[in-house]
Amino acid sequence: MMLSINELLEIHPEHLWLEFSQEDQSIAYSNSNTCWNAYLNSLCSNSFLAWLKEEPDFQTIPKALPELADLHSIWEFVNGTALTVGDNRIVLIPSDKSSLREVRIPQEWVDIPNWAAHYYLAVQLDLAKRWLRVWG
Repeated sequence: MMLSINELLEIHPEHLWLEFSQEDQSIAYSNSNTCWNAYLNSLCSNSFLAWLKEEPDFQTIPKALPELADLHSIWEFVNGTALTVGDNRIVLIPSDKSSLREVRIPQEWVDIPNWAAHYYLAVQLDLAKRWLRVWG
């Protein structure tokens, strides 16, 4: 059974639910199986950054580390995107699995001191319905 984003919001109001457009979905790497990880990460980070920039509670401009243009080479090998919001570092870990019961954080995000974060957030993407859920 496929639930709409509004139905999911009613079931899990404690989670952040965001939609992404068909245009966003078609931009990043959708033509290559070897870039699937980069594709999911691009959808996730672009949607999350757009939401953060629109949120009135966030006074600080969020930044991706490294810059978004440089992340593509990392995403082919390591899942996740590091963002800084003020003094905090957040790593988004996207997945397109329909049922997430656990989050697996790639070891690089924990072991490399310059990559470690204050918060790790799981992000579930539903490509058919064009939404993502942030939890963790």
